[in-house]
Amino acid sequence: MGMRHSRIIVTAILASFFFVCGFASAQKRPLRKLSDEEAKLADQIHVAYEAKNDDEIIRLCSQRYELIPKGKPIAMDGAARSIFTMAQSLIRTGKLAELKSWVSRLESDYGNCSDFREQVAPTVRGYRNYVGQPKVGQEMPGLTVVPISGKKFELSALRGKVVLIDFWASWCRPSVEELPHLQAAYAKHKNQGFEIISISCDDTERELQDFVRTNRIRWTQHFDGSPHTGELFTKFGILEFPATFLVGKEGKVVATNLRGPMLEEKLAELLK
Repeated sequence: MGMRHSRIIVTAILASFFFVCGFASAQKRPLRKLSDEEAKLADQIHVAYEAKNDDEIIRLCSQRYELIPKGKPIAMDGAARSIFTMAQSLIRTGKLAELKSWVSRLESDYGNCSDFREQVAPTVRGYRNYVGQPKVGQEMPGLTVVPISGKKFELSALRGKVVLIDFWASWCRPSVEELPHLQAAYAKHKNQGFEIISISCDDTERELQDFVRTNRIRWTQHFDGSPHTGELFTKFGILEFPATFLVGKEGKVVATNLRGPMLEEKLAELLK
C-alpha cells in the first residue's frame, strides 16, 4: 500500500459518515426536501468550505442547524452534516467548548432516532473524547498496552520514567517523516529513563510488524486497528496524527505534539 499524505483524519471520518448515512438513508427513507432558505445556506456553506473560511463555516452551519426539524429521522443526516462540517472549523479555531456543546445538542435532538446509535453516535463520541483529551498538567489516563511482541502491561508500570505516547501509522507520511527524530531521541535517552509507546492504526498488524522490522524500530508498538474504531484511538479522541503525549515521571502530561528538535529540548530538560 502506498504512502498516504494525510495527517488529519477528521476528513476521513466525515467521508465515512456521509457515505454510510447517505447511502443507508437512501435505502431506508425518502430524502428530505430543503426549504429555499436552507438550500441557500447549504450552497453558502460549500463556498465557505472551499475557501477554508472557518468563521463563516461556523456561522452558516449554526444557522442551517436551527432550520432543520428536530427529532425526526428524515432530518438527522442533514443535522449531523451541519455539526460535523462545523466541527472541523471549531477545532481549527480552538473553540472546543462550543464543539462539545454542539455535539451534545445533536445527541439530545436526534438521539432517539433509530439510526443514531449506528450512524452518528461513534463520530459524536470521537469528538467528545477529542475535547476531553488530557491537557498539560493533568494526569495521563491509564491504558493497557498490548505489544506486537511481548506481554501486555499497564502504563502505570512505567511510573518514574518519561514516556512518549505516540499515535501514528506507517502509511502516514507525517508520521514516517517524524520517525528519524524519534529514533535519535530513543537511542540517546533510553538509558536515562525514556520510553516510547507507539499506538498504530495500520491497516493490519502484519503491515505494522513488517514496517517495524524493516526500519529497526526498537520501542514498544501497540496495534490498535482502525482510527475510527480502535480502542485507544477512540478513548483519546485522536482526530489527527501523529499525535503525542509526553508523560513525566509523576504520570502527568508535560507536553503534547512535540516535533523534531522540540522533543529533544524537552527531554533534555526532564532527564537532566
